[in-house]
Amino acid sequence: MPRRRNAAALALVVMAGCSEGEGALVPGWAEPALAFTVVSALSPDLATAPFGGGNDWRATDMYAPGVALIDLDGDGVLDLVQPRNDRSDPARRPLRTYRGLGGGRFADATTVAWDPASNATAVVAFDYDRDDDLDLFVGVDGGPSVLYRNDGGFRFTDVAAVAGTALPGRRVLAAAAADLDRDGHVDLFVGLWNASALDHGPGTAGGVLLRNRGDGTFEDVTAAAGAGCQGRSVLGLAIADLDGDGDLDVFVANDYFPACLLENRGDGTFVDRAAEAGVLRGAWNGMGVAVGDLDGDGDLDLMVTDDEVADDSRGNAVYMNDGGLRFASRAIDLALDGLAALDYPSWLVCWGVGLVDLDLDGDLDVHVATHGGRSELVWQQQGGRFVAQGDLMAQLGDADARGSAYGDIDGDGDLDIIVGRRGAGLQVLRNDTRAGEFLAVAPRPYAAAPGAQVMVTAGGHAQVAVIQAGSSYQSTSPPVATFGLGATTEAERVEVRFADGARATREHVPAGQVIVLRHP
Repeated sequence: MPRRRNAAALALVVMAGCSEGEGALVPGWAEPALAFTVVSALSPDLATAPFGGGNDWRATDMYAPGVALIDLDGDGVLDLVQPRNDRSDPARRPLRTYRGLGGGRFADATTVAWDPASNATAVVAFDYDRDDDLDLFVGVDGGPSVLYRNDGGFRFTDVAAVAGTALPGRRVLAAAAADLDRDGHVDLFVGLWNASALDHGPGTAGGVLLRNRGDGTFEDVTAAAGAGCQGRSVLGLAIADLDGDGDLDVFVANDYFPACLLENRGDGTFVDRAAEAGVLRGAWNGMGVAVGDLDGDGDLDLMVTDDEVADDSRGNAVYMNDGGLRFASRAIDLALDGLAALDYPSWLVCWGVGLVDLDLDGDLDVHVATHGGRSELVWQQQGGRFVAQGDLMAQLGDADARGSAYGDIDGDGDLDIIVGRRGAGLQVLRNDTRAGEFLAVAPRPYAAAPGAQVMVTAGGHAQVAVIQAGSSYQSTSPPVATFGLGATTEAERVEVRFADGARATREHVPAGQVIVLRHP
């Protein structure tokens, strides 16, 4: 199938070399060079409309913002949601939404007005009311947070007060959603930032688990479920079946504190297994979290971004899943631990993170959003090695990146990158890599998608991915799993295992398309 490429844009193209055949799925397949184009100028507001006084560090929230890249209006084209905040100018605080026009173009479709005292941080898109469109939970640093019911046509109603998700006075800096108790309704896990355990006491919850009752309201079951991650300051979350037992676990990355790994007992209650699992202290200043099968062994690994000089990990932590909820810390071995080896400044901090197949060769590459003079980092996986490709945005100076999301904005099958920047507009990076074949799988309906594992076998090569509502750092990517097939033109088998255990399969699926597998 021909792959469409649109080269007409204000361009910054960064190429990364590689050698013939490295990382090949089939003999003779050449590892493609990575190429990205900055296309924000196609929507001037995305590139030029500042908030927080440009790059004024004193005016904007240190920990924000995230971004959501999802289809809000059901037209099959991805849209954008931009949380914003500004302590000095209330007029610059409203949530912004942008309608996808196709071809990587966006138009302002902002219709939501909200409390100008709000400082928006994280945004999570999930179907809380089971009407098969995506609603928006927007975390607020200091509260109240908002839950926008999607009424269609880019119209939303804030139902947080009725739903019980407002959390007034709380510093909400992370959120993720999934059906954690397998009752058919998507629950919400909210991460709170606490200045220190001394300020708030060792019993202060770092996480809040809001159980979806199925009637439009949520119940705080944190204590009963054992999900508090007590005395911590949460910045990053990931919900996935990390031990392969069929239910969803929660990994919690904390600022200034050790991590939590909440193992699901199978009934929506949890026990913290971080110490036994080997993930307790690898990232002491944990920021963003990504989940994916980095080594192709069929289970889900973790990457946690971190302050480069914070601890013995020297920066980012990578936990390779050894099965049975046991992980091996491998960041240094894989050269993904941080920035010192790349000769970048020690004060550069990593935030958003994605484990995504940028060249569609069948293995995962790594993207990290940073601040402090370098704004993007990419490692390309080549034959099992991670090769640093340098700074994709060096010409943009000290862009202060935070959240990141990944999806196909121009309909050519590969994954593009959206980055939320503190004190600036969104950054849109179009993927122009001459990549391999792709197959994208969308579990549906939307309420069944979070936590679903997607398995694809093509050319005898098996891959696995998990759908998440809330990922990277304060962000949401589309509920679609995109797989690179290299030169292979057909998948022998596609399977989705939903969070409640139900399965849907399809065989002999041609490459170059998006397929929908519905919950049976």
